[in-house]
Amino acid sequence: MGAAHGVTSNCINPAGIWTPILEKQIDDQAAAHHISPDRVASEILLAGAVIKRFMEPEEIAELVLYLIGPQASFISGASLSIDGGWTAH
Repeated sequence: MGAAHGVTSNCINPAGIWTPILEKQIDDQAAAHHISPDRVASEILLAGAVIKRFMEPEEIAELVLYLIGPQASFISGASLSIDGGWTAH
């Protein structure tokens, strides 16, 4: 219904985004399993990702800005994975 009025609806499916919450989760897991935070990140959280890093919040913001701009006016009903290649792996 909204598309007739220029309103689009899309879903963004991100992988891990580097935030204070994620950093705390990594530290908590490192302490619980007696391994370094780097090992938690690389061997557990990023194991299935093709791009071996976490996203920055700005990367999600850039996608949102694109989707709300006029250049994306024909994108609606899409489910966009921004996950470092996790789903393509």
